[in-house]
Parts: sequence; structure tokens; C-alpha cells
Amino acid sequence: MNPPMIDPFAQAIPEAAREDYWAAVELALKDIFHIPAQIAEEIARGYRIVVDDSPIGEQVAVYHSHPYNIALDLARRASKGPEWTNASLPDSKKLDQMYDEFANQRAAQQRP
Repeated sequence: MNPPMIDPFAQAIPEAAREDYWAAVELALKDIFHIPAQIAEEIARGYRIVVDDSPIGEQVAVYHSHPYNIALDLARRASKGPEWTNASLPDSKKLDQMYDEFANQRAAQQRP
């Protein structure tokens, strides 16, 4: 009988932390980029599956990226993809503007 497979990445980043990460990605898709909730959930869930099935190095790269940056990348991809064309997603230029506005507001809030 073979011993059970141990996921070394799961040992490094607990499931609860990964859940929080993807919740932040989904929230950014909804709040920053105004993507409808159901679509934001599908996008985040779908990409998480891809990431979790990737080699450890790729998983580490994603989980070390800020969730807002991942959300921006996913929003850009979704705006070009046929599966969400009926949702009237913003184009890539508008997504960049939305992200910049959000980043500027956050920076202003963090100044003393």
C-alpha cells in the first residue's frame, strides 16, 4: 500500500489562508472592476483550480502576488473572453483606469 500523497504547498500555506486570498481576488473583481458577483465568483474559482493544479513554483508565484494584481489580470482576460461577453465587462484600458483610481485612493488613505 502506497503512503498518502502529501501536498508540500498545502503545508506551507494553510487552506484558510488560501481561501482568504481567493476571497480577496473575488472581492476585487466585484468592487474595483465592477464585475457582476456571479461572474467574479466563476472567474476566481476557475483560476484557483488552474493554480492549484499547477506545479509548486507557479503556485508560489501566484500566492506571492497581490490579490488585486491577480484580479486585474483576470479581469483583463475576462474582458477579452467569449464566455462573458454578455456581461458587458469593461475593456482592458478601462480596467487599467479603474485599477489606477483604486490604487490612488488607497495611497491617499494611507498617507498621514
